[in-house]
Amino acid sequence: MKLRTRLALVAVLAAAITALMAVLVWRGAATAQQTGVELQQAALAERQMASLLTLTRSYSRSPSAWLASEWRAGHRDLEEQLSALAQPELLARAQGLRSQFDELASESPAAHDLEPRRDALVAQTQAVAEGVFNWTRERREAQHAAALDLQRAALLAVAVLAGLLLAQALLVRAKLLGPLARVGRLADAIAAGDLQQRAQLPGHDEIAALARQFDAMASALAARDEAVQQEFARRAESERRVRTIADHIPGLVAYIGRDECYRFTNERFRHSFGVDPEEFIGKSMREMLGEALYAELKPHMDAAMRGEPVKFERHTTERGGGEHHLLEYIPNVRADGTVDGFFALVLDITARKQAELAQSREEARVRGILLNAPDAFVATDMAGLVTEWNAQAERTFGWSRQEALGQPLTALLKPQGTRVAAFQPFGTRLEMTVVDKRGRSVPVELSVASLPDGDGHTTINFLQDITARRAAEAALKDSQHSLALTGRLAGVGGWELDLETSRMHWSEAVAEAHEVPPGYEPTLVTAVDFIDRSAQPTLIACLEQGVRTGQRWNAEVPLLTARGNRRWVRIVGDTEYDEAGTPVRVVGALQDITEQKQLELRLQTQESFLRSITDNLPMQIGYLDREGRYRFVNEAHCERFGKPRTEILGRTEAELLGDDFNARTATHLSAALAGEAQRFESEKQIDGHARFIDSQLLPDTGEHGEVRGVFTTGVDVTQRRAAETGLRELTDIFDNTPDFVVQTDAKGGVLYMNPAARTALSFDQRYDVTQHAFHEFYTPETSKRLVELATPYAREHGVWMGESQALVAGGRSVPVSHMVLAHRDAGGLLTRYSSVMRDISREVHARDLAHRQTQTLSSVAEAIPAIVTAVGPDGAYRFVNSAFERWLGRTRDDVLGRPTREVLGEREYAASEPYIQRAMGGETVSFERDSASSGALRNQLVTYTPLHLADGTVDGFVGVAHDITAHKQEELRLLKLSEQDPLTGLLNRQGFETYLQHCHDTNEDGLALLYIDLDQFKPVNDTYGHPTGDELLKAFAGRLGKLVRPTDMVARLGGDEFAIVLPRIRAKVHADAVADKVVAAAGAPFEIGVLQLSIGASVGVAMAADDGWEGLVRRADAAAYRAKAAGRGQRA
Repeated sequence: MKLRTRLALVAVLAAAITALMAVLVWRGAATAQQTGVELQQAALAERQMASLLTLTRSYSRSPSAWLASEWRAGHRDLEEQLSALAQPELLARAQGLRSQFDELASESPAAHDLEPRRDALVAQTQAVAEGVFNWTRERREAQHAAALDLQRAALLAVAVLAGLLLAQALLVRAKLLGPLARVGRLADAIAAGDLQQRAQLPGHDEIAALARQFDAMASALAARDEAVQQEFARRAESERRVRTIADHIPGLVAYIGRDECYRFTNERFRHSFGVDPEEFIGKSMREMLGEALYAELKPHMDAAMRGEPVKFERHTTERGGGEHHLLEYIPNVRADGTVDGFFALVLDITARKQAELAQSREEARVRGILLNAPDAFVATDMAGLVTEWNAQAERTFGWSRQEALGQPLTALLKPQGTRVAAFQPFGTRLEMTVVDKRGRSVPVELSVASLPDGDGHTTINFLQDITARRAAEAALKDSQHSLALTGRLAGVGGWELDLETSRMHWSEAVAEAHEVPPGYEPTLVTAVDFIDRSAQPTLIACLEQGVRTGQRWNAEVPLLTARGNRRWVRIVGDTEYDEAGTPVRVVGALQDITEQKQLELRLQTQESFLRSITDNLPMQIGYLDREGRYRFVNEAHCERFGKPRTEILGRTEAELLGDDFNARTATHLSAALAGEAQRFESEKQIDGHARFIDSQLLPDTGEHGEVRGVFTTGVDVTQRRAAETGLRELTDIFDNTPDFVVQTDAKGGVLYMNPAARTALSFDQRYDVTQHAFHEFYTPETSKRLVELATPYAREHGVWMGESQALVAGGRSVPVSHMVLAHRDAGGLLTRYSSVMRDISREVHARDLAHRQTQTLSSVAEAIPAIVTAVGPDGAYRFVNSAFERWLGRTRDDVLGRPTREVLGEREYAASEPYIQRAMGGETVSFERDSASSGALRNQLVTYTPLHLADGTVDGFVGVAHDITAHKQEELRLLKLSEQDPLTGLLNRQGFETYLQHCHDTNEDGLALLYIDLDQFKPVNDTYGHPTGDELLKAFAGRLGKLVRPTDMVARLGGDEFAIVLPRIRAKVHADAVADKVVAAAGAPFEIGVLQLSIGASVGVAMAADDGWEGLVRRADAAAYRAKAAGRGQRA
């Protein structure tokens, strides 16, 4: 064969191989690009799925409206990604989660089966997540296999081509040395990586053709090199995304090399150490962590460097409080077995540790309950040796705890006749007789249960002495008729189910509970139909489990009677078996517990009310940890410090008060932390006024006596101190007044006499007056008048005044001016009477005393900052104090004797007239009013107290007005802060719900709700960051404000969800028109800085109906979801 022919053949083969390589490189690059895009989308789906799984678990543990909103947003993003991946099966499974979640979220928190349904939702979400993760892993493995196949094919083609060229070069070496040397140099350049050189031989002979083939190969390799460079660029982008993921992990992530220097740190290092994470790179752990911490971590680092994974926990106090961290070191082992370094992960597990500590405390509490249980409680280990023996066991069986511990249970309690007690399965309840330490036979009921522990399980035995019960059972056998009658009265009846025929037998009480007609024959199916549909699965599950396990079961379920009445019943069942162990029937009882359930509902309402009491009590309640930092404060504390709760928690009182901090408080706190309860009064300046606070510090002591913190209470006792001062003055008056002061109980028994009354009766001051009744000291006529007139009037009106005759020493009758007061306790129950009697024969002295008292009251009225007035029955002013003059801007000479209408003016008088009329009618009234008489708008709390003459007629009233402007302004400020979204200035969810509740309470007509969910908002956050997303939300909120009327309400519910409430909408078409404007406004581009962003909105429209405002919200939310499912950017 000629050389030309051979070379031609070689050229043909080389061209074919080169073409094949080019095709392989091209297809490999195309496949890698396509697969890379799919993997990017799959990775995003993985992250979204993981986020949704985390939200599902969080919602299962602590459901809230915010978590529900975040879950729905995450679910919508996941659906979009799965649609883009063209994975219909995964998409269908993910869509099934939405209906399951909506059904769960719409359930009442009081529903009994929420916990298992939440667990089911978590399990279903976990299953979908595993499907997404498996599909992503398969795509990665497929990409890797394709890359390997491409590499093998390229290497094989190059090897074949090189072999052919080498063979032909040897064949024509002598004749074609020069041209082939040139071709050889070209090959050397290609081998050296220089893909830009070309042979470029002239001519059309075989060598030139071969050179051209080499040139073509070099070009193909150059193209492949470019593809490889692009692949490197994609990998660099992948590494960037990995860093982004690491930066968002809620913990510290780092990579440490063999030289113990940092090679990688995530963004969390900035938050934890306050420095740029890049400053750690290249620096050693000893340098960055310090000698002490480095020495502590060194053994764990050495273990990781040896290739051993390390996980440990560490307690720290560097930040001023106790924190727990979980540290994990994962070695990076190379293919040859050497360790290049390790990955370090640090997670804050303080919350989990606190939960574990709380659980430990709860276990200790339960242990204390068991050890002090009224029944004998005995615990044994797997060997049958006693590990616990409570006080009741000591009393019942005679063995002390010290004697019993470590002994076999069967040696202490010997069963009579059999060894039943030693071999009963767990969950068994039986009666037996045992012999105690004294040799007595003690009948007991034994309940056996098992608790797992670290070494196996502990057997729990409850033994109840049933001696008295057996005696009672013997007596009960003679009272069957009475028992049945009692059961009917109590709503308890028996039932029986034949498992073979499914027929049932009801007692009369059960039939009456179902309100069925006489002769009704129930079956299992018809009996279950009476039960509420939501409770039927629970009842059936209890029945099936009882038949399967033989255990007694009970269930509380609602049922609908044959007459349509709803009742709650408790159903109890036991399964009976034949000799072969086959279940044949179920017998049980049914009790009507409707009243009990109604009481439980009222109790829950009361408990909810009591939970709100703390924030409404007029006292400061708080909790301080051992460092003196507040861990709990109520609303009164927030008002005291003038700060929101979030700014108080975690700070000390010295940090909060600064220069106003009283060092004496620190002394009391130290004593309380030492275990000594403290109570003291202190003076504090509040709103520029001196206030006296009665403070208590109560140590929070653990089970071992250690002080974990301090409970604090603070009560403003300024008024109490003033009252105590007044009470002491009043007591001094009673002890020194010449008037006779006598107190009796509600039946007339004497409780107290003042010294003047004792002197008048010649009683020694130490004489026991409680042996007398009130009628002994009055004439018969006076006693009758007091019983028939004075005391009934005092009971009704609080006080009676008149004249009567009192008997003093020697039976002498003295005329007295008599006042009877009726005293009641906090519950309104009459407890005692007080009588104040004055000898009116000394009238002049009495008038002088009255004048002095009037002057004293006038001085008091002038001294207090409140406005005090006295108005006569003719409506004219009798008295005004200086505060009234300052408020009105007029002197009292211009006011006294003038009618209130003339002095106040028509506007002020119109606001006060209804209360004036009520006060003139004898009623004490209080009300708030806004007054501008002094030139500035002020808020006042006004009280009108009627004045009564001796005959009971109303002689005008006394008015007292306090300035409460500062208090009202603070109330309005706090209310606005709690109901306003800080980002957009719109109402937040709380303000939105309050507004809807107000509309519902005021029966607002024509109410429409627009529920708005932004489309494609999350990609904006992911791409440009949350600050850009926040600016976009504010811009959208501004557009909404321009679309609505001044009477409409716009709110941001959280995340990218908004709502518009449209009152007085007569037809849905008007609400739809507003919704269309919202869709158009969201679809228009937004200019945020230099960016032009496009999003959209799905709007759900609902009109108010009979299901309340909560139902309106549910229907609008469902409509928004339909709009989004229908393609987004529209309304439904």
